[in-house]
Amino acid sequence: MDTEVLVDAVRDVFRDNLDGIRVLDMCAGTGCVGLAIAANLPFCRVLLADKSQEALKISRSNTMKNNLTRRVTSIELDALEAPPMLLGLFDIIVCNPPYIPTDDLKELDPSVREFEPAMALDGVACRDGVFADSSAGEGVGHPSRSAAMRVCRS
Repeated sequence: MDTEVLVDAVRDVFRDNLDGIRVLDMCAGTGCVGLAIAANLPFCRVLLADKSQEALKISRSNTMKNNLTRRVTSIELDALEAPPMLLGLFDIIVCNPPYIPTDDLKELDPSVREFEPAMALDGVACRDGVFADSSAGEGVGHPSRSAAMRVCRS
């Protein structure tokens, strides 16, 4: 799914919500998805979560460059583990996890393969539903306001 499609879908669901929604962006990487949501929904708060410190460093820089530091924060978090309960509840959890089959990595355009870290591309964690069946989002969705969208690749 293209980032724009995901962001547009979230914006369409929450555009009239002036209460201030909470968004958790798992596997946030450089923050593209969460930052685009924050830029398009001025009443939301976004938590960018990734297990890579290097990715979080870039996402924090991108947050500052886009003047979103009042509404966007970052945290180190593994998408295959349940988030700590102290993070509270979220109205929506978005995620664009690594999904490229390991055997296909060598076929990627060099501009992608040589620039992106392997852990940002290699879909080994998503293979056979491992990611979909993890407890990553368990217990963190707001019971009365959460939205769920599931996109599967074949």
